[in-house]
Amino acid sequence: MDQVARGAGVAAAAIRADRRWRVGRTVALATVLALVLTVFPPAGQVIVHAHPKVLTEDLADLAEVDTPGVKIAEVRTSEAVANATSRSEIIETELTFNMVGVVAPADATALRARTSDGETWSAWTELELYDDEDGPDEGSEEYEDAEDRLNGGVATEPLWVGEATLIQLEVDDAHVSDLETTLIDAMGSSGGPTVRIYETRPANEADAAEIDVVSRAAWGADESLRNGSPRYARDVHMGVVHHTAHSPNLSVANGYSRAEAPAIMRSMYHYHTQRLGWSDLGYNVVIDRFGTIYEGRAGGFERSVIGAHASGFNTGSFGVSVMGNFLETQAPAAALASLEKVIGIKSAIHGIDPEGWTNEMSGSTWRPT
Repeated sequence: MDQVARGAGVAAAAIRADRRWRVGRTVALATVLALVLTVFPPAGQVIVHAHPKVLTEDLADLAEVDTPGVKIAEVRTSEAVANATSRSEIIETELTFNMVGVVAPADATALRARTSDGETWSAWTELELYDDEDGPDEGSEEYEDAEDRLNGGVATEPLWVGEATLIQLEVDDAHVSDLETTLIDAMGSSGGPTVRIYETRPANEADAAEIDVVSRAAWGADESLRNGSPRYARDVHMGVVHHTAHSPNLSVANGYSRAEAPAIMRSMYHYHTQRLGWSDLGYNVVIDRFGTIYEGRAGGFERSVIGAHASGFNTGSFGVSVMGNFLETQAPAAALASLEKVIGIKSAIHGIDPEGWTNEMSGSTWRPT
Protein backbone atom coordinates (compact mmCIF):
# COMPACT_ATOMS: atom_id res chain seq x y z
CA MET A 1 0.00 0.00 0.00
CA ASP A 2 1.55 3.21 -1.12
CA GLN A 3 0.77 4.99 2.14
CA VAL A 4 2.33 2.36 4.38
CA ALA A 5 5.51 3.74 5.95
CA ARG A 6 8.36 1.84 4.34
CA GLY A 7 11.20 3.01 6.56
CA ALA A 8 12.89 0.08 8.26
CA GLY A 9 12.86 1.94 11.56
CA VAL A 10 9.09 2.43 11.46
CA ALA A 11 8.53 -1.22 10.63
CA ALA A 12 10.91 -2.37 13.37
CA ALA A 13 9.21 -0.13 15.92
CA ALA A 14 5.80 -1.44 14.91
CA ILE A 15 6.92 -5.09 15.09
CA ARG A 16 8.56 -4.73 18.49
CA ALA A 17 5.43 -3.07 19.91
CA ASP A 18 6.98 -3.41 23.35
CA ARG A 19 6.60 -6.87 24.85
CA ARG A 20 5.15 -5.30 27.96
CA TRP A 21 1.87 -5.24 26.07
CA ARG A 22 1.95 -8.75 24.62
CA VAL A 23 -1.00 -11.05 24.97
CA GLY A 24 0.64 -12.84 27.88
CA ARG A 25 -0.15 -9.90 30.15
CA THR A 26 -2.83 -10.42 32.76
CA VAL A 27 -6.54 -9.99 32.25
CA ALA A 28 -6.40 -7.20 34.80
CA LEU A 29 -4.01 -5.21 32.62
CA ALA A 30 -6.23 -5.73 29.58
CA THR A 31 -9.19 -4.55 31.65
CA VAL A 32 -7.35 -1.38 32.63
CA LEU A 33 -6.36 -0.75 29.04
CA ALA A 34 -9.92 -1.35 27.87
CA LEU A 35 -10.84 1.73 29.86
CA VAL A 36 -8.62 3.85 27.63
CA LEU A 37 -10.75 6.45 25.96
CA THR A 38 -9.80 9.93 24.90
CA VAL A 39 -8.00 12.30 27.18
CA PHE A 40 -10.03 15.47 27.30
CA PRO A 41 -8.88 18.96 28.21
CA PRO A 42 -9.11 20.03 31.86
CA ALA A 43 -12.61 20.71 33.16
CA GLY A 44 -13.98 24.03 32.04
CA GLN A 45 -11.35 24.67 29.40
CA VAL A 46 -12.47 26.63 26.35
CA ILE A 47 -10.68 25.67 23.14
CA VAL A 48 -10.81 27.93 20.09
CA HIS A 49 -10.04 26.55 16.64
CA ALA A 50 -10.16 28.08 13.19
CA HIS A 51 -12.99 26.42 11.32
CA PRO A 52 -11.81 25.36 7.84
CA LYS A 53 -12.69 27.85 5.13
CA VAL A 54 -12.82 26.21 1.73
CA LEU A 55 -12.93 26.99 -1.96
CA THR A 56 -13.84 24.10 -4.25
CA GLU A 57 -14.06 25.28 -7.83
CA ASP A 58 -13.25 24.47 -11.41
CA LEU A 59 -10.05 26.33 -12.19
CA ALA A 60 -11.84 28.71 -14.54
CA ASP A 61 -14.32 29.64 -11.80
CA LEU A 62 -11.57 29.91 -9.23
CA ALA A 63 -9.73 32.34 -11.47
CA GLU A 64 -12.81 34.54 -11.78
CA VAL A 65 -13.26 35.13 -8.05
CA ASP A 66 -13.94 38.85 -7.63
CA THR A 67 -11.46 40.19 -5.11
CA PRO A 68 -11.28 44.00 -4.94
CA GLY A 69 -7.79 45.31 -5.53
CA VAL A 70 -6.39 41.93 -6.58
CA LYS A 71 -5.70 41.03 -10.17
CA ILE A 72 -6.92 37.50 -10.84
CA ALA A 73 -5.01 35.56 -13.47
CA GLU A 74 -6.94 34.10 -16.37
CA VAL A 75 -6.80 30.35 -16.81
CA ARG A 76 -8.70 29.95 -20.07
CA THR A 77 -5.58 30.44 -22.17
CA SER A 78 -3.70 27.47 -20.73
CA GLU A 79 -0.44 26.69 -22.43
CA ALA A 80 0.79 23.30 -23.54
CA VAL A 81 4.18 22.71 -21.95
CA ALA A 82 4.83 19.19 -23.26
CA ASN A 83 3.08 16.46 -25.16
CA ALA A 84 -0.33 15.92 -23.57
CA THR A 85 0.54 18.27 -20.68
CA SER A 86 -1.57 21.29 -19.80
CA ARG A 87 -0.51 24.11 -17.46
CA SER A 88 -2.72 26.77 -15.96
CA GLU A 89 -1.88 30.42 -15.64
CA ILE A 90 -0.90 31.64 -12.19
CA ILE A 91 -4.06 32.00 -10.10
CA GLU A 92 -4.32 34.40 -7.19
CA THR A 93 -7.15 33.52 -4.83
CA GLU A 94 -9.19 35.34 -2.22
CA LEU A 95 -8.26 32.62 0.26
CA THR A 96 -4.98 32.24 2.13
CA PHE A 97 -4.89 28.46 1.98
CA ASN A 98 -2.89 25.69 3.68
CA MET A 99 -3.93 22.55 1.82
CA VAL A 100 -4.70 21.66 -1.81
CA GLY A 101 -6.62 18.73 -3.26
CA VAL A 102 -7.57 18.10 -6.88
CA VAL A 103 -10.11 15.90 -8.65
CA ALA A 104 -9.17 15.16 -12.26
CA PRO A 105 -10.61 13.14 -15.16
CA ALA A 106 -9.91 9.43 -14.94
CA ASP A 107 -7.49 9.67 -17.90
CA ALA A 108 -5.14 12.01 -16.02
CA THR A 109 -1.83 10.30 -15.28
CA ALA A 110 -0.03 12.94 -13.20
CA LEU A 111 -0.74 16.27 -11.54
CA ARG A 112 1.72 18.85 -10.28
CA ALA A 113 1.28 22.08 -8.36
CA ARG A 114 3.36 24.96 -7.14
CA THR A 115 2.24 27.59 -4.69
CA SER A 116 3.43 30.93 -3.38
CA ASP A 117 2.78 33.21 -0.43
CA GLY A 118 3.30 36.17 -2.75
CA GLU A 119 7.05 36.30 -2.21
CA THR A 120 8.52 32.84 -2.80
CA TRP A 121 7.40 30.04 -5.10
CA SER A 122 7.61 26.41 -4.06
CA ALA A 123 9.12 23.87 -6.42
CA TRP A 124 6.76 21.98 -8.70
CA THR A 125 5.36 19.18 -6.53
CA GLU A 126 3.65 16.04 -7.79
CA LEU A 127 0.31 15.35 -6.16
CA GLU A 128 -0.05 11.66 -5.39
CA LEU A 129 -3.18 10.02 -6.80
CA TYR A 130 -5.30 7.80 -4.58
CA ASP A 131 -5.42 4.24 -5.92
CA ASP A 132 -7.49 1.10 -5.36
CA GLU A 133 -5.63 0.33 -2.13
CA ASP A 134 -6.74 3.60 -0.50
CA GLY A 135 -10.11 4.39 0.98
CA PRO A 136 -13.21 2.46 2.05
CA ASP A 137 -13.81 -1.26 1.51
CA GLU A 138 -15.33 -2.01 -1.89
CA GLY A 139 -19.03 -2.78 -1.65
CA SER A 140 -19.59 -0.75 1.52
CA GLU A 141 -22.02 2.15 1.66
CA GLU A 142 -19.06 4.46 2.29
CA TYR A 143 -17.39 3.18 -0.89
CA GLU A 144 -20.54 3.84 -2.94
CA ASP A 145 -20.81 7.36 -1.52
CA ALA A 146 -17.18 8.03 -2.46
CA GLU A 147 -17.72 6.74 -6.01
CA ASP A 148 -20.73 9.02 -6.41
CA ARG A 149 -18.78 12.02 -5.14
CA LEU A 150 -15.90 11.54 -7.59
CA ASN A 151 -18.28 10.87 -10.50
CA GLY A 152 -15.76 8.79 -12.42
CA GLY A 153 -12.79 11.05 -11.70
CA VAL A 154 -9.62 10.47 -9.71
CA ALA A 155 -8.58 12.39 -6.61
CA THR A 156 -5.18 13.40 -5.30
CA GLU A 157 -4.07 13.03 -1.75
CA PRO A 158 -4.24 16.38 0.06
CA LEU A 159 -1.10 18.49 -0.25
CA TRP A 160 -0.07 20.60 2.77
CA VAL A 161 1.53 23.85 1.55
CA GLY A 162 1.92 25.86 4.73
CA GLU A 163 0.48 29.21 3.69
CA ALA A 164 -0.18 30.43 0.15
CA THR A 165 -2.34 32.74 -1.94
CA LEU A 166 -1.07 31.80 -5.42
CA ILE A 167 -1.30 28.46 -7.20
CA GLN A 168 -0.42 27.02 -10.59
CA LEU A 169 -1.27 23.50 -11.79
CA GLU A 170 -0.10 21.07 -14.45
CA VAL A 171 -1.82 17.88 -15.57
CA ASP A 172 -0.72 15.11 -17.95
CA ASP A 173 -3.16 13.49 -20.38
CA ALA A 174 -5.98 15.86 -19.45
CA HIS A 175 -6.66 19.60 -19.52
CA VAL A 176 -6.52 21.99 -16.59
CA SER A 177 -9.99 23.29 -17.47
CA ASP A 178 -11.33 19.87 -16.39
CA LEU A 179 -9.76 19.99 -12.92
CA GLU A 180 -11.71 20.73 -9.77
CA THR A 181 -9.51 22.22 -7.09
CA THR A 182 -10.15 22.34 -3.34
CA LEU A 183 -8.24 24.92 -1.30
CA ILE A 184 -8.53 24.73 2.49
CA ASP A 185 -7.60 27.33 5.11
CA ALA A 186 -7.56 25.51 8.45
CA MET A 187 -5.29 28.01 10.25
CA GLY A 188 -7.64 30.99 10.25
CA SER A 189 -5.29 32.82 7.89
CA SER A 190 -8.24 34.29 6.00
CA GLY A 191 -9.90 35.66 9.09
CA GLY A 192 -12.01 32.83 10.44
CA PRO A 193 -14.62 31.74 11.22
CA THR A 194 -13.65 30.10 14.50
CA VAL A 195 -15.17 27.29 16.57
CA ARG A 196 -15.34 27.57 20.35
CA ILE A 197 -15.47 24.24 22.19
CA TYR A 198 -16.23 24.01 25.91
CA GLU A 199 -15.04 20.76 27.48
CA THR A 200 -15.99 19.64 30.98
CA ARG A 201 -14.99 15.94 31.12
CA PRO A 202 -12.10 14.95 33.42
CA ALA A 203 -8.69 14.21 31.96
CA ASN A 204 -7.60 11.29 34.12
CA GLU A 205 -9.19 8.21 32.52
CA ALA A 206 -6.07 7.21 30.56
CA ASP A 207 -3.48 8.07 33.19
CA ALA A 208 -3.09 4.46 34.33
CA ALA A 209 -2.29 3.38 30.79
CA GLU A 210 0.21 6.22 30.37
CA ILE A 211 -1.27 7.35 27.08
CA ASP A 212 -2.63 10.76 26.19
CA VAL A 213 -4.89 10.97 23.15
CA VAL A 214 -5.98 14.35 21.80
CA SER A 215 -9.74 14.12 21.38
CA ARG A 216 -11.53 15.05 18.17
CA ALA A 217 -13.02 18.03 19.97
CA ALA A 218 -9.57 19.14 21.10
CA TRP A 219 -8.12 19.13 17.56
CA GLY A 220 -11.23 20.86 16.22
CA ALA A 221 -13.25 18.19 14.39
CA ASP A 222 -16.58 19.58 13.16
CA GLU A 223 -18.83 16.59 13.88
CA SER A 224 -21.46 17.82 11.42
CA LEU A 225 -19.10 16.82 8.59
CA ARG A 226 -19.35 13.11 9.47
CA ASN A 227 -21.84 11.01 7.53
CA GLY A 228 -23.70 8.58 9.79
CA SER A 229 -22.60 6.66 12.85
CA PRO A 230 -19.31 4.76 13.23
CA ARG A 231 -19.27 1.16 12.00
CA TYR A 232 -17.64 -1.59 14.03
CA ALA A 233 -16.01 -4.88 13.15
CA ARG A 234 -16.61 -7.96 15.31
CA ASP A 235 -12.94 -7.87 16.33
CA VAL A 236 -9.56 -6.41 15.38
CA HIS A 237 -6.88 -8.79 14.07
CA MET A 238 -4.13 -6.56 12.69
CA GLY A 239 -2.74 -3.05 12.49
CA VAL A 240 -1.65 -1.09 9.43
CA VAL A 241 1.02 1.62 9.67
CA HIS A 242 0.80 4.56 7.27
CA HIS A 243 2.30 7.95 6.79
CA THR A 244 0.12 10.85 5.67
CA ALA A 245 2.64 11.80 2.94
CA HIS A 246 0.89 15.13 2.47
CA SER A 247 3.86 16.45 0.52
CA PRO A 248 6.88 14.85 -1.19
CA ASN A 249 8.80 17.98 -0.21
CA LEU A 250 10.29 16.79 3.07
CA SER A 251 10.87 20.29 4.44
CA VAL A 252 7.13 20.91 4.08
CA ALA A 253 5.87 17.42 4.93
CA ASN A 254 8.04 17.04 8.03
CA GLY A 255 8.63 20.66 8.98
CA TYR A 256 5.20 21.60 10.31
CA SER A 257 4.94 23.25 13.72
CA ARG A 258 3.00 22.04 16.76
CA ALA A 259 0.35 24.67 16.00
CA GLU A 260 -0.01 23.47 12.42
CA ALA A 261 -0.47 19.78 13.29
CA PRO A 262 -4.13 20.13 14.47
CA ALA A 263 -4.79 22.22 11.34
CA ILE A 264 -3.44 19.38 9.20
CA MET A 265 -5.89 17.08 11.02
CA ARG A 266 -8.78 19.45 10.29
CA SER A 267 -7.74 19.80 6.65
CA MET A 268 -7.45 16.04 6.07
CA TYR A 269 -10.79 15.49 7.81
CA HIS A 270 -12.54 18.07 5.66
CA TYR A 271 -11.00 16.76 2.45
CA HIS A 272 -11.75 13.11 3.22
CA THR A 273 -15.40 13.80 4.06
CA GLN A 274 -16.45 16.74 1.91
CA ARG A 275 -14.44 16.09 -1.25
CA LEU A 276 -13.77 12.35 -1.32
CA GLY A 277 -17.13 11.38 0.15
CA TRP A 278 -15.74 9.23 2.97
CA SER A 279 -17.91 9.05 6.07
CA ASP A 280 -15.13 10.33 8.34
CA LEU A 281 -11.35 10.79 8.53
CA GLY A 282 -9.78 7.66 7.05
CA TYR A 283 -7.26 6.82 9.84
CA ASN A 284 -8.23 5.53 13.29
CA VAL A 285 -5.22 7.22 14.93
CA VAL A 286 -2.74 9.88 13.75
CA ILE A 287 0.61 10.68 15.38
CA ASP A 288 2.49 13.90 14.65
CA ARG A 289 6.27 14.29 14.54
CA PHE A 290 6.31 15.51 18.13
CA GLY A 291 4.75 12.24 19.33
CA THR A 292 1.29 13.72 19.93
CA ILE A 293 -1.44 11.08 19.46
CA TYR A 294 -4.71 12.21 17.87
CA GLU A 295 -8.05 10.43 17.84
CA GLY A 296 -8.84 9.96 14.16
CA ARG A 297 -12.07 8.33 13.00
CA ALA A 298 -14.83 8.67 15.60
CA GLY A 299 -16.16 5.73 17.56
CA GLY A 300 -13.73 5.11 20.41
CA PHE A 301 -9.98 4.48 20.64
CA GLU A 302 -10.56 1.20 22.45
CA ARG A 303 -13.18 -0.15 20.03
CA SER A 304 -13.02 -1.96 16.66
CA VAL A 305 -13.93 1.03 14.48
CA ILE A 306 -13.86 0.33 10.73
CA GLY A 307 -11.68 2.95 9.03
CA ALA A 308 -11.00 3.91 5.41
CA HIS A 309 -7.23 3.55 5.36
CA ALA A 310 -6.63 0.26 3.51
CA SER A 311 -9.28 -0.82 1.02
CA GLY A 312 -10.09 -4.50 1.44
CA PHE A 313 -8.47 -4.61 4.89
CA ASN A 314 -10.40 -1.97 6.84
CA THR A 315 -12.80 -4.39 8.51
CA GLY A 316 -10.87 -6.09 11.28
CA SER A 317 -7.86 -3.77 11.31
CA PHE A 318 -6.85 -0.48 12.88
CA GLY A 319 -4.94 2.16 10.93
CA VAL A 320 -2.38 4.43 12.56
CA SER A 321 -0.69 7.09 10.44
CA VAL A 322 2.40 9.14 11.23
CA MET A 323 1.96 12.72 10.01
CA GLY A 324 4.63 13.39 7.39
CA ASN A 325 6.56 11.69 4.59
CA PHE A 326 8.97 8.93 5.64
CA LEU A 327 9.77 7.14 2.40
CA GLU A 328 13.30 8.52 2.35
CA THR A 329 13.92 9.59 5.93
CA GLN A 330 13.49 8.16 9.40
CA ALA A 331 10.51 9.22 11.50
CA PRO A 332 11.45 11.17 14.67
CA ALA A 333 12.09 9.18 17.83
CA ALA A 334 9.11 10.80 19.58
CA ALA A 335 6.77 9.66 16.81
CA LEU A 336 8.18 6.12 16.88
CA ALA A 337 7.78 5.91 20.65
CA SER A 338 4.13 6.91 20.38
CA LEU A 339 3.65 4.49 17.48
CA GLU A 340 4.96 1.64 19.65
CA LYS A 341 2.66 2.69 22.47
CA VAL A 342 -0.46 2.84 20.29
CA ILE A 343 0.26 -0.52 18.65
CA GLY A 344 1.07 -2.11 22.00
CA ILE A 345 -2.05 -0.87 23.74
CA LYS A 346 -4.35 -1.70 20.82
CA SER A 347 -2.77 -5.17 20.68
CA ALA A 348 -3.47 -5.71 24.37
CA ILE A 349 -7.06 -4.48 24.09
CA HIS A 350 -7.86 -6.76 21.17
CA GLY A 351 -5.72 -9.77 22.12
CA ILE A 352 -3.31 -9.43 19.19
CA ASP A 353 0.21 -10.84 19.22
CA PRO A 354 2.04 -7.92 17.54
CA GLU A 355 4.75 -10.29 16.30
CA GLY A 356 2.30 -12.96 15.15
CA TRP A 357 0.29 -13.80 12.04
CA THR A 358 -3.43 -13.87 11.27
CA ASN A 359 -5.64 -15.53 8.66
CA GLU A 360 -8.77 -13.68 9.75
CA MET A 361 -8.53 -11.00 7.08
CA SER A 362 -9.37 -10.89 3.37
CA GLY A 363 -9.05 -14.26 1.59
CA SER A 364 -7.98 -16.19 4.72
CA THR A 365 -4.34 -15.72 3.68
CA TRP A 366 -1.83 -15.65 6.54
CA ARG A 367 -0.47 -12.14 7.06
CA PRO A 368 1.65 -10.46 9.74
CA THR A 369 -0.47 -8.83 12.41
